Amino acid sequence: MPKWFYQLFWVAYRPNAMENSFLQRKQTLKEGNIEVSVAVPTDREADRFFGVPLTRRNIQPLWIELRNSGKESYRLRLAAIDPNYFPPLEAAYLNHFGMGKRVLAFGLLAWLFFILIPLLPLKLLGALRANRRMNSFFQEHGLGWGIIRPGIEVSGFVFTTHDQGTK
Repeated sequence: MPKWFYQLFWVAYRPNAMENSFLQRKQTLKEGNIEVSVAVPTDREADRFFGVPLTRRNIQPLWIELRNSGKESYRLRLAAIDPNYFPPLEAAYLNHFGMGKRVLAFGLLAWLFFILIPLLPLKLLGALRANRRMNSFFQEHGLGWGIIRPGIEVSGFVFTTHDQGTK
């Protein structure tokens, strides 16, 4: 199928988890039994990784890796990183493809070309499918609980509010 047809009648969500060049800039600090590595992707790297422009929604992902070499569990308080952080599903939801706008835009086009009206459900299904994939991707790459058990390594993104400069 031609690319233009796909773009006109379907909603594509294309994240790129291989776009992780920001990890080359990670900085590591070890204190006691905990080792913390942090990397902040640029706006462009984050947009390519997650497949949506996070900056437009004032979201800046912060990649964190935690290693616990001790014998007791530790807890990461995400609110200590940013009191206004976004849980992964909330960050995904804020970036969902709006079906209402798409239907309206498609609807105006459909009025010009009545033959396109039967294809409207494709656009709705595409947006629904893309939003589900986005939810899944954000959850998979988000840092969930923040409990670091002994001998465990956890890593993922914390979705913070966007700051210019360094975190």
